[in-house]
Amino acid sequence: MIKVVSWNMDGNSDTWGVLLEMGADLALLQDPGVPPQTAVNSIELPEPPWELERRQRPPIIVRLSDRVEVQWFSPVPIEEVTTRTGNVGEWEIGVSDRRTIAAARVAPRGGETFFVVSMYGRWLGSHPLAASASVTHADASVHRILSDLSAFTAAADPERHRVLAAGDLNLIYGSGKGAGRQNLRTQSVWDRFEALGFEFLGPQRPDGRPAANPSDEVPADTKNVPTSYSRDGAASGVGVKTPLDARNQLDYVFASRGFHEGIRARALNDVEEWGPSDHCRIVIEVDE
Repeated sequence: MIKVVSWNMDGNSDTWGVLLEMGADLALLQDPGVPPQTAVNSIELPEPPWELERRQRPPIIVRLSDRVEVQWFSPVPIEEVTTRTGNVGEWEIGVSDRRTIAAARVAPRGGETFFVVSMYGRWLGSHPLAASASVTHADASVHRILSDLSAFTAAADPERHRVLAAGDLNLIYGSGKGAGRQNLRTQSVWDRFEALGFEFLGPQRPDGRPAANPSDEVPADTKNVPTSYSRDGAASGVGVKTPLDARNQLDYVFASRGFHEGIRARALNDVEEWGPSDHCRIVIEVDE
């Protein structure tokens, strides 16, 4: 069994010590914090993005053990791919926005290879001249991720694919089941994952603690497990929220159909196991 962790680190360097103590083989990280020197020798990744300003750092994929071999794909702007008549190199991936996706091929020692993708749905603003100029949304960013992800899922016989994709989408699963255009936009993301041959793996209850006060954006019978809480007011010490107040699920796991049968996902969202980020960790177990 290969142990994978998906985690939005909230740019917090203290997260690395927690991550390295988990005994995981691989990490799919979003908003990564700069690792302390003590952690640098314990991780492997192709191009450390630490020199970038925090909000510009792309998702990363980190090898944490010698139980797996990892070959990373170098991101190539999609406009450069177009100039090559649609072709990329063997270890490249065309990307619409490098800040939203990272991809690699994983070879477990003695096991079958599979692809992994770390996803981050960035907030985007509406056009300044639009009627909704002050509105921000993440679904457009995630649709760009899906376009890039489709390079690993050919239309023919999708059950032959072995792709694991996880991360922070900044969307609330189930909110798309209500009325209204915004809800339909959210649901369109899950519909498109399905159309590309991906199964939604949650995590959903009972693989995580339910919210004490669920978001009013989801149905009363939601199986969502909260994976994020707000730190509004932290600077002043007034109104600081904690994992106990977490209401919304923003972090998810998907796997290509067929491959998904050997994968399990669980949210480490109990208060005592939450960790130093405003997002909890998602543990993903992959059968070899």
